[in-house]
This record gives sequence, C-alpha cells and structure tokens, in this order.
Amino acid sequence: MKSILRSGLRFYLARCPVTEGKGRLYRLLAERLLPAEREVVATLDPGFRMALDLTDEIQREIYFFGTYERKETSLIRRLLRPGDVFWDVGASIGFYALTAAACVGRDGRVVAFEPFPPAWDRLQNNIRLNSFDNIHCVHAAVGAAPGAADRFFDRSVTDGVAPLAPAPGQTSKVTCRLISIDPFLSETGERPPLVLKADVEGSEMAVVAGAAKLLSGSTPPMLLLEMEDEQFARHHTSKAEIQTYLAGCGYAAYELKGRRWIRCGDVRGARCRNFLWVRTD
Repeated sequence: MKSILRSGLRFYLARCPVTEGKGRLYRLLAERLLPAEREVVATLDPGFRMALDLTDEIQREIYFFGTYERKETSLIRRLLRPGDVFWDVGASIGFYALTAAACVGRDGRVVAFEPFPPAWDRLQNNIRLNSFDNIHCVHAAVGAAPGAADRFFDRSVTDGVAPLAPAPGQTSKVTCRLISIDPFLSETGERPPLVLKADVEGSEMAVVAGAAKLLSGSTPPMLLLEMEDEQFARHHTSKAEIQTYLAGCGYAAYELKGRRWIRCGDVRGARCRNFLWVRTD
C-alpha cells in the first residue's frame, strides 16, 4: 500500500498542472512515504536518470517532483537547442548539467564546474548512468582569479554545499582548485556558452568578475544567477554590486513573476532567488 501511495504522490507532484497546494501535500506526506532504501535511481521528467540520496533535502524533492526549480528548468529547456553550449558553474550533483545535455544533444557541449568532492563523485556517477558524452566536467571552483581556496561544509549534510564563506554549522573545510572564466576560455579553447548558470552560494560576484572579457565581448552568454542577500552578506557583496557590474557590461535583469520572466529595474526589491541576465546592447 505504501508503495502505491508513494507512486501516486510522485505522479501527482510531477504531472498535475495545478501547482497550488503541492508544497503543502509534499511536506505532509513525503517523509512518511519514503522508500526503505536511502539510495535510489529515479527517471526524471527532463528525460534522464539520477542516483539520489533521499536523506538529502534537495535530492528528496527531485525524487518526488521529478524535477528541480521547475520554472528555471523550463527556461533552460526553452533556450537550449541541439548544438548549443551550456556552462554550469556550481553543478553540484548534476541536475542542470544533465538537463542541458539532453537539450543540446551530441553536437552540443556542457561544461560543468564542481569543486566539492562528495558532489563531484555523485555528478560523475549521474553522468555515467546516462552515457552522456557531451558533458565536460571541471573539478574546480570558479572565482575572480585562478588559484586555490578553502571551501567550508557541514559533514552531517550529504553531498552538501561548500561555500567560500562558512554558514552556521559549516566548520569543516577542504582546499579546492580555483579557476576563472576568461583564462579558462583562452587556455582550453572551449566554445563560449549560450547560457551560463551559476549557483555558488554567494560567490556569484566573483564568477562574473572573472568573466569580464566574455561578458563584454561579441558572444555574451545569457546568465542565470542565484542571488540571495543572506549568502551575499557572508561574502561581503550584494545584489546591488552585481547589478552595477553587469549593467556596466550591458546586461539587464529579468525576474520570475508567475510563469513569466519580466524585466526587472532593480533587483534589490525583487523577491525571486534566481535572475536571468541578458545583454541588451
């Protein structure tokens, strides 16, 4: 009976077009209906499989909803076409990288940057599960300049995040290789991305600062950036600083309202977490 109820919940959360009440139902039932196995392999809506650890909050949501950040994922799937290039900065366990790989096909290219060893290992495993040969993984963090940096993490969190500036509970650290976008492009000969997504726990300003030539050049990518005040404060930066910098490169911000991405005059007052940035000149 439990497995039938679990399958029904997963089908409803993934397939029902009515979104109102889904979060409440998930919070009420998900933990009660978890399978006995901690590790599962799930087939997801974008058309690939992932190995998931159900003790991790985000991976548990992916398992039940069949996707992650549904509206942002939908945007990526609309923007990318076969042959395109997508860069995933802070790829974690690979959801966005795998989504993009399915979109761009064999003639396209995905470059996934991930410094944190547990997330890196699961990222590699998830790529192998799908036999994707269009994803190139870089075991490094991305910042304003090449070098090395300590990343802080909480050992009790499975495949957790590892920011440069620790949050409460993140008392363990690991030293990671640090690269920046512009030198990486010139040294590797990689094709510039059509879309660059960055979710790096408050280090987004450093990522774009290290990509000045790319952002100001003739092939500027669209940017999907996570921008959260609490994370920025730990890194001594702000939404306003990123907005000023990107505006100087000719970019404008778009925020998600309902199901539409709307031009945003000032990101400081916007309530969404992820912003789309597009060169408008």
